[in-house]
Amino acid sequence: MNKQLLAILVTSLSAILVSYSQDTQAASFDFTTAEGFTGAPANLNGQNGWVAPAGAVLVNTASDKEFVFSSGGQNSYWGGGTFDPTAGAMTFTTDFKFNANPSGNSDVFNVIRLAANPTSGDVARIYFRYIAASDSYRMRYSRGNGFDLDVKSSDLFAASAIGQTAGSDAQSNDLSLSWTLTRGATKDAWTSSLALSNLGGADIDIGFGSTIWSTTVAVSENFHTDTAISWGFQTAGANNANIFATSASVAVVPEPSSYALISGLLLCTFIGFRRVRR
Repeated sequence: MNKQLLAILVTSLSAILVSYSQDTQAASFDFTTAEGFTGAPANLNGQNGWVAPAGAVLVNTASDKEFVFSSGGQNSYWGGGTFDPTAGAMTFTTDFKFNANPSGNSDVFNVIRLAANPTSGDVARIYFRYIAASDSYRMRYSRGNGFDLDVKSSDLFAASAIGQTAGSDAQSNDLSLSWTLTRGATKDAWTSSLALSNLGGADIDIGFGSTIWSTTVAVSENFHTDTAISWGFQTAGANNANIFATSASVAVVPEPSSYALISGLLLCTFIGFRRVRR
């Protein structure tokens, strides 16, 4: 009887854990032919759910690991699914490089752009802001679409930290950026945590003495209440940009009652296991 009960408990616990695993919203792309991307090059638009301007955003199969913004001011987003911030923390990671030679202070590249609707102004975006006087950048958050609203800025870091030099080298190193955005109790109390590093190399100090820049940010009311957030990119003032790999996920948080159920099942399973061993 004890063995039968233990089997039931283990089956029940496994079913619950599998359910939470299936609820986790996730997508990732390396833009390879193995994933079904084609091009020599070819438009990204329509491939694996991506929506992009024809001719401006291309899959580069010569390298077999990127898509390329061939000009500035272009948007692209994944139309194959959305992400629910009410379910848990949203995390977005992008491996990329960009080419830019701004002559004055300017927004350069929206590495990650989230939207309640891909064509609306209800967005949350992380981008490079160039500071001409010191040939440096800061990472910046804004909920404005093409303009700044509720701006938050990271610490300054030299353009040379990402491989650029004003007037002589417009090409960045290969970089990796990871952004976790967690819904707050109100639209003004979301939490943003950002890290930027040279791909396979040094982390970059963007967080006022830290490699992690964490801050509280605001979103629009529509964004705050939306349960279907779209995910994409925007070149802004960059000459071009290459996305090597990108991923998005939502860490689904169980309800408190579910924690109690899981804890109870774990305790019962442990007790049952001890009894069977005796």
